[in-house]
Amino acid sequence: MQKTVYILLMIVGVIAASLFAAHIPPYWGLFALASLVILMGVVGLHRLRRNQLRQNHQRQQVRSSLLEPFVGLQQMVERLLSGNHPQPNLPDGVELEERFREYFLQIENVRELLRMRLGTTRFIDFSTTLARAERLINRAVSATIDGYPDEALLSLREAEPFLKETVKILNDLQ
Repeated sequence: MQKTVYILLMIVGVIAASLFAAHIPPYWGLFALASLVILMGVVGLHRLRRNQLRQNHQRQQVRSSLLEPFVGLQQMVERLLSGNHPQPNLPDGVELEERFREYFLQIENVRELLRMRLGTTRFIDFSTTLARAERLINRAVSATIDGYPDEALLSLREAEPFLKETVKILNDLQ
């Protein structure tokens, strides 16, 4: 709406400036006034664009702060799985638990904001997917602590698609 008003101001200003300059003798005072109307339209469009860019930047910052812990968690699982093809080489259970705990604490800090941004229905779907991943990650940590690295890797492999789904949901968030 505001953009339309500023564009109309510029159009009216150009038309008025043309008419006042074309008149014999030219109406220089009215021409200057019409030029000011054009300038008001240009400045208004500039300010409107600057405000839109600022809002987009703020939205992007919020979005990246929401996405960060989920992407970090997904990347950690991928790193753990990528180097373990021939022989499992997981860190010990306590270290693994500490690494995952950091991400889950970050996720807990953004949970309420996510609920507001996603809406109730999408948040429930999102939470269900995240809970499945979290359960499997906890299973992997327990298996590592109990000395069953193969079972831990299996649980991490099962958790990976759920983590990808949570990141996908957040990437789709506008």
